[in-house]
Amino acid sequence: MMRNFNSRTLRTNGHGMANGGLSSSASSSQQQPSVSQLLNTLGGVYRDPSRVDRDASALLRSSVGKHLKPNIGDLIINQSGAQQTTVLLLAGTIGMNYRGNVYQILVHIYLPPAYPLRPPIAFVRLGAPNMYLKENHAHVGQDGQVYLHYLHEWRSHSHNLIELVVAMSSVFSNDPPVFTKRQTSEAAAVQASVVQSQTTPAPPSYDDSIQDAITASMQQAEIDEQRRLERQREEEQQARDARERAEAEAAAKRAEEEEQARTAQEAYDAQALAKTRENVRIKMVHHLEQCARDTKVSIQNDMRDQRRLSNGTDILNSQLAQLESLKETLKSQIESVNVATKDIEEWLQEANASESNADQEKEIQIDDLCKPTTPVYNQMLELSAENASLTDALYFLDKALARGNVDLTTHLKYVRKLSKQQFMIRAHLVKIGQLLKERRYN
Repeated sequence: MMRNFNSRTLRTNGHGMANGGLSSSASSSQQQPSVSQLLNTLGGVYRDPSRVDRDASALLRSSVGKHLKPNIGDLIINQSGAQQTTVLLLAGTIGMNYRGNVYQILVHIYLPPAYPLRPPIAFVRLGAPNMYLKENHAHVGQDGQVYLHYLHEWRSHSHNLIELVVAMSSVFSNDPPVFTKRQTSEAAAVQASVVQSQTTPAPPSYDDSIQDAITASMQQAEIDEQRRLERQREEEQQARDARERAEAEAAAKRAEEEEQARTAQEAYDAQALAKTRENVRIKMVHHLEQCARDTKVSIQNDMRDQRRLSNGTDILNSQLAQLESLKETLKSQIESVNVATKDIEEWLQEANASESNADQEKEIQIDDLCKPTTPVYNQMLELSAENASLTDALYFLDKALARGNVDLTTHLKYVRKLSKQQFMIRAHLVKIGQLLKERRYN
């Protein structure tokens, strides 16, 4: 992080601050100004005064910032030339745990004008003459400015002052930024002798009467001083008692608020846990019901498949038995076919041999190939042959007319003659066919 802030030059601002420290001349009875009052005094220094008021007030109310007090201080910013700005200052002490003991470190936390876009600027101050800043500290410079990763990674929407103080306390607990030097015995003796010589001067020598009067007046003065000291102690004791009562009341109030917050948080957690358990239970019930339904459907499908497999097994067994019987039948039929085939082959061989012999002996006429068995069939054969011859004659007449071999008159004359003759032949064939059909049915 760039060290571009300087706090060495601070002036008295009228609110009990001089040279960056708390004024000891301010009366403890004066009321401490609030953050909102100080912001009103600063005017328009901050872009978001409500956020500044909220964050600073939250820190002052918290347990880690209870020893901090709001005030106003001058801050020199070394960004574009040295520029001095009056800003809100949170001054006081923060606690740190070191070797089992709690120590208070004096710090000043400045909120720059660009807060919360820019991070706060924190300084460690020396609370006694014999206190010194540790050299080469990892998080504190020689001028007391604090450097933390939390400040370097500052984000306005996620970082706040309370977490900053907690981070400072944690870092300082691991490595304290200040230390004290004890005075030597000779210096302490010289200082004690100087103090004694200043506080107890040697009494002068007078006469006895005058000495007695002086003694009486001194005794009376001592009595008055004792009474005054007693009254002062009583007042201080009363003030301490009042402060203790106020602190006790505040602690009790904070404890009550914390207890209420804890109770509310426990109730909320219990309610959230119960709601979560109920949601988990409902989801588990739904999941188990769905699993049960899916399992039931799967079992039903498996049983149906098992029944189908059983029926298929029975069908296959019956079909196998049928196929076995059919196999035996086919074997017997194949044997019969083989025997018949062998007989047919022998008969064909004999027929071929006889035909070859007949061809050698005598050539068969074409008219002898088809011999009707009855006169009616013989008549049908002759009429069919005559009908076919007439059809051929009509074909060749048409062809001769097309070629011009005969004239149209001659063509028509012979066509009428042949058509009439063919009609009579066909009618005769129809009659014979009807007669044969009647005979077949009878």
